[in-house]
Amino acid sequence: MGYRSDVAFAVSNKLKTEALIAQVPLPEWCNLPEWGTTEIKHESYSIYQIDGVKWNSDFDCVTQTSEFTYWAENKASLKGGPDWGFLRIGEEYGDVEEHGHPDHFGIYPETSLAIY
Repeated sequence: MGYRSDVAFAVSNKLKTEALIAQVPLPEWCNLPEWGTTEIKHESYSIYQIDGVKWNSDFDCVTQTSEFTYWAENKASLKGGPDWGFLRIGEEYGDVEEHGHPDHFGIYPETSLAIY
């Protein structure tokens, strides 16, 4: 069991190309359908989504995601523009992590009501 998160990561095709040239790989989990990763391809960008994943800071997939988002944030500060977005929602109320511009890609956190 353990604490689980739902994660979505969007990146423009242009930024993917720039990352490839700069030798900054996409996070490994983006290319692992066996993890349950869903890739939604659009004409100018892709969205990668994974639900119910353990998202601990010492896991490689989290480190890789942090490295990519750090690189993308620095690149965006130089040129501007919503080339990428990241959103993670944890199990606990209010546990939302957002970087970049996930809303530009139609990615938003959603709150629901549960009665037990």
